Amino acid sequence: MSSIRDAIAKCGAVLEGEFLVALTSRRVAKKYVNMDPVLTRPTLVDAIGSKLVRGYDRRCNAVVGPAISGIPFVYAAARALRIGNTSLDLRTAFAEKQADGSFQFERMGFVSSLVGRDVLVVEDATMTGGSAKAVVDLVRKAGGTVVGVTFIWNHGSVTAETLGVSETQSLVTEHAESWEPHEQPDWGTLPLVQNVGHPEYYPDYPGPTTSLLTT
Repeated sequence: MSSIRDAIAKCGAVLEGEFLVALTSRRVAKKYVNMDPVLTRPTLVDAIGSKLVRGYDRRCNAVVGPAISGIPFVYAAARALRIGNTSLDLRTAFAEKQADGSFQFERMGFVSSLVGRDVLVVEDATMTGGSAKAVVDLVRKAGGTVVGVTFIWNHGSVTAETLGVSETQSLVTEHAESWEPHEQPDWGTLPLVQNVGHPEYYPDYPGPTTSLLTT
């Protein structure tokens, strides 16, 4: 799996330094994996998709993930399943984040397409597993059975037990420490990144700010 890790890092997706990134969980970290650069490389997306479904090719008939950056990986994973089994009656869906932080299946036909299905949940990068857990719960509510959760990059300590599922797998497992904002030793001193993560959570950040990416 190290080749996937190297490919993700080579395209500039791994951001690490003397700065703080606000995470979806509202914690902050000095290391962050931003999958956007990966999405500019369809060959890499397809390679990741084939690895995400390894071991699930005869065990699932639906692939689901959280929007937004997870959407291409849902479809890459589904393509890989179809390559291995062209007769597979496969479904895909993605859950969209709401203003209150929850997720919902908003698109027409998404909920009904999962009834009675064996579903693989895929996600790109996770620290706490919160988004994946929300999607797992939605799949079950829709009448699907979750056969597993697979991550591209797990930089927390997310396990099957964390998510309430039978099994998980991660293409890359690499710890990144995170903190509650006011417990971070350099809070208010290190710059808060403004164009990655969720800086909108902290509009009154007392320290400097910075931008990491160019358009």
